[in-house]
Amino acid sequence: MDLRPYQIVDNQKKAIHKMKYNLQFSKNRAKDTELINTTIDTVNCLESSLYDNGKTTIIESLIYANIYELMLKNEIYKGKALPLEEIVSSLRMSLNKGYRKEQVISMLKTHEMSNVLKHKNISTYKFTDFSELLTKLINNIKLEIK
Repeated sequence: MDLRPYQIVDNQKKAIHKMKYNLQFSKNRAKDTELINTTIDTVNCLESSLYDNGKTTIIESLIYANIYELMLKNEIYKGKALPLEEIVSSLRMSLNKGYRKEQVISMLKTHEMSNVLKHKNISTYKFTDFSELLTKLINNIKLEIK
């Protein structure tokens, strides 16, 4: 029987539903109720670990992307030395410090202002709402992950 973990959880939820229905006909309600509750706890634990594993996989992917970018930046593909200490330090700093939406918006505004001052008339330029833009981007990415 080759079931995927999510199918097992769904099957167990259906079984719990049947067990709850059959509880009304039980001769030992206390014992059957305890069995149902134990099954519910087990299914919830399994379901939670499935979703946590998916989140862990996503985090790992982001860490690998960060490592890859650092290796590209240091041009190790051209035979240059692999700066392991710098990579590890950078990863630790990124994970411990974390970046906030406001920091990203600030950098984007600085970039936009720099380009406006170089190439456009600041009095007629319509500035970008980076907060809304980032919120939409992050929400779209979250939908793709689930």
